[in-house]
Amino acid sequence: MINCVGNKNELCENYYTMKSFLLSILTAFPLLIFAHDIPLGIFNLTFEKDYIQLEIKLEIEDIENAVESAYKQKSNDRLVEQYILAHTQWIINQEVLNPQLCSTEKEEAHYYLIIHLKASTELYGKMTIFNDCLLKEVEDHSNIIYINNRGEQRGFRLDKDLVKTTFELY
Repeated sequence: MINCVGNKNELCENYYTMKSFLLSILTAFPLLIFAHDIPLGIFNLTFEKDYIQLEIKLEIEDIENAVESAYKQKSNDRLVEQYILAHTQWIINQEVLNPQLCSTEKEEAHYYLIIHLKASTELYGKMTIFNDCLLKEVEDHSNIIYINNRGEQRGFRLDKDLVKTTFELY
């Protein structure tokens, strides 16, 4: 440690300047880490008695850019739904579930959709999920799938290297 007593010489001034600079960088560094935008889509499935409620949360900018690129026109709710349905598939016991859009909403920087997935069979057995939403259009994008069933939650991460997962429902 440098002890600067009496008149501050050039060495002391440099020491305090460097110390202030390093402290400001170390203080701001955690803010830079947490401010980094990680491209994620959240797909939250909740099992009800005779359907599955799917709540989707996507970045508005990402989904609208993907839709406009795919359909060569300005994004709207119908095209967003069409894009999601073209890039996802939900299967229980080899039956493709029938999606029904319930609502769409834009809030701040996110696009929210609620979809009900109907099945003609019981909601147990083997479930397969295919999901490549935004994986080609947004670099390093991942889709997080949460399964809420019988009071328990499971999670899966799908990305460009893994677009499909299969698991047992109990």
